[in-house]
Amino acid sequence: MRKTQKLKTHLFLVFISFFLSNCALQKWFITSSYKLEERHRLKRVALIMDDHQNIAKLDELFMSMARDYVSHKKEYIIYTLDNEVVDVQKTSLLKICRENSQIEGLLVHHWQRFDPKVHNIKLQMKSELIDCKNMKLVWTSTNGDTYKFQANELGALVRSWEGKLGSYVSDYVAPFYYFLDDLYFSLPDPILNDEDINEKVEKDAEV
Repeated sequence: MRKTQKLKTHLFLVFISFFLSNCALQKWFITSSYKLEERHRLKRVALIMDDHQNIAKLDELFMSMARDYVSHKKEYIIYTLDNEVVDVQKTSLLKICRENSQIEGLLVHHWQRFDPKVHNIKLQMKSELIDCKNMKLVWTSTNGDTYKFQANELGALVRSWEGKLGSYVSDYVAPFYYFLDDLYFSLPDPILNDEDINEKVEKDAEV
């Protein structure tokens, strides 16, 4: 009887472990002031990848696609830093803000899982938008899921990034594309005036 009970308990724990390791994770938070007020002010951002975990070797592709997404789908004005991959635990974000006074926010990314398989990859990341005015967190999102390497509907996009960075990125364009869509879905669009739009056109042309 005890052996049967132990076996049932073991199988239950295995099932729970399997379920938790294969289900999607998605959680996010927005401060009320950012959602309602700060969108008029916080619209010039720079992106940073936390290199502390040293998980991904495809940071150039990911950061390039992230910049494109935040600029074209979320309409932020993107400023590119000389060094986007830094160890956040050893680097002062306040110093980065002060040395780049034109930016109003830092969009910081922390890999939590980067696990490629044969046909797919498990990705998990935490992203945070930091207000350079007071260094407070105004938005954060954590997303984790499994993504297929191949997506026929993104063939043109894959070829485009292959042309820019090389054939080694081909398997990762599709999973990164859909992952960024999940990661950033809760990030509100900034509110741009006419001068902002002109500035954005100029900054987009520099990329």
